[in-house]
Amino acid sequence: TAAAAVSPDGSTNAYLIQADTSSSIHWNRQAITKAASAIVYTYSMYVKRVSPTTTKYAYLSQYDGSSGEVYARFDLSTGTVDQTGNAGTAVFGSASMIYIGNDWWRCIITGTSSTTTSVQPTIFVGDEAQGSYTTAYVGVLAVNQIYTWGAQLETGVVPSSYIPTTTIAATRSAD
Repeated sequence: TAAAAVSPDGSTNAYLIQADTSSSIHWNRQAITKAASAIVYTYSMYVKRVSPTTTKYAYLSQYDGSSGEVYARFDLSTGTVDQTGNAGTAVFGSASMIYIGNDWWRCIITGTSSTTTSVQPTIFVGDEAQGSYTTAYVGVLAVNQIYTWGAQLETGVVPSSYIPTTTIAATRSAD
């Protein structure tokens, strides 16, 4: 749901991502074409719990559309990264969280992609009982939901400050 909450920039433009009531893995992803080589990417997104009684976990991953992936689980109640890993030939680099204020966290994951021609930054809505982001669960609409804003995928090991974009890539001088 667009325009569901006030984002870190002060505008009402944060998205509500929530699991539906099916038994599935609840995620949102965008496929991006890349060179057929191993590339270091940093994927970041601002994430917030909807309330103290809603889901406290968000997972970020960089998937290659086949079998390569790096991933991390972010605990939005404690500000810790408590699961990380990789699959296939993708190489996990690091994961971290930065507190922005008003219960918003910037969740960051860095890794080296496989040599496929796709990178797919993905956000998963976690569940308290879910042991892994690859475990299906039956979503509860009033519980399995998070706010998101400012997703950003960029090359390199350090995330830059937020770069506003819409449907096309944007660049600027280094921070």
